[in-house]
Amino acid sequence: SWRGDRIWAFYCATCVFLNPADVTAPRWKRAWLDPTAAWCDVHDMQLETIPASSVRSARNFEHLLMMVSKLEQKRRQNLRIYRH
Repeated sequence: SWRGDRIWAFYCATCVFLNPADVTAPRWKRAWLDPTAAWCDVHDMQLETIPASSVRSARNFEHLLMMVSKLEQKRRQNLRIYRH
């Protein structure tokens, strides 16, 4: 369950943006609300984090997706910088 005192929220970027059931419909999985979540069982990879305060302050799901998208762009950019 979601608790107001959590610091981090978890997600799998691949699951968020590539919903296998409907590629045109992003999704947020209920399993990511578990405070012990750490691994994507679909993609067999560690979940990413976003500040829980960002999730709580999102006006709607579209706004949350925009925040996650920006965060993922920064992460990819940082990966490119640190690889060189």
